[in-house]
Amino acid sequence: MFYEYKSQAVWSASTTKGGHPIYNIYDDDLSTFWESDGNIPHSITARFETRVELSQISFFNTFAEEDSYTPNVFTIFAHSYFGSIEQVSTKTLERKAGWVHLPLKRPTGEPIFTDILVISIGSNFDLGNNSRVWQVSLRGPIRPKVPSQQLMFDEF
Repeated sequence: MFYEYKSQAVWSASTTKGGHPIYNIYDDDLSTFWESDGNIPHSITARFETRVELSQISFFNTFAEEDSYTPNVFTIFAHSYFGSIEQVSTKTLERKAGWVHLPLKRPTGEPIFTDILVISIGSNFDLGNNSRVWQVSLRGPIRPKVPSQQLMFDEF
């Protein structure tokens, strides 16, 4: 079981082509998409109010139109505890439509904790410049809530 974090993020993009805004990537509508405007590389940034625990990012792609708009290399960066952005995952995609899943893990194998996630699109199939992303999913584990301990103080 996972918790979906995409609706908790404030999303932005390096560029956006008119008519295909960034909110299309999290609207749960597989017929809409975000489209960049300009030369590669492109980036999509998700900012959270507090650090969240993420274990997977997923992308929905389609090849219904021209392949040159479909990203084939994604690199994921996350804001670290030390104030820098660190690479946490890279994936070169195959030519197939549907959901593609990338694990987000620290070197220890545990999920990442971050307040900023950057999705970098390094290239498209057929050397296209503009990129299209239909949907993004950001998932993290569901953790049981630990009841807060009530502090008891003795008289001083």
